[in-house]
Amino acid sequence: MAPSSRGGRTWSRGPNKLSASYRARLERQGITREQWLAGADLRRTRGHEYRAPGAAPKEATAALVQGEATQAQVAEIRAWQRPAWLPASDLDMSTDVAAPLSQLGNPRTWGHVEFTPRGDGQPWTMTVTPKRYMDGDTVLTHAYDRSVEIPGGGGAGTTGAREVLDFLAGEEIDFDVMGTI
Repeated sequence: MAPSSRGGRTWSRGPNKLSASYRARLERQGITREQWLAGADLRRTRGHEYRAPGAAPKEATAALVQGEATQAQVAEIRAWQRPAWLPASDLDMSTDVAAPLSQLGNPRTWGHVEFTPRGDGQPWTMTVTPKRYMDGDTVLTHAYDRSVEIPGGGGAGTTGAREVLDFLAGEEIDFDVMGTI
């Protein structure tokens, strides 16, 4: 059975109900009562969507990973300056991999990383749970996870996922690769 309150607050009844204007704002952003009660991530509705400092251009990066980037988007990513926490050279990590990784922020804040592989050279999903939402090795919540697609998983001659896994091993970050291909 779903909870009837969230932190003592209720959706529309009682002394601790949400205001009508706040409920309307949540609904305009596509958040239903059930999602709110289940603990949905409200950052976007509050104008606080995560943006990593020094991240590559988001739309250009997504298009690049999917293999749909225009020449202008490729140029935009090539002109991007990598943050100091990423390997500085394409010899250590390709720009095609560094750009999506930059969307996740500095690995000092990462508590756990989970990969969802796909076959046939399709991009893998990489999900990071920030440290502040963990208790030791236990994930407290997934509401504030950050996810990106990384190129080159599963196919012959693709190296993107391998570059990220090698990077994580060097950073001594806990990670899991889910399922099998």
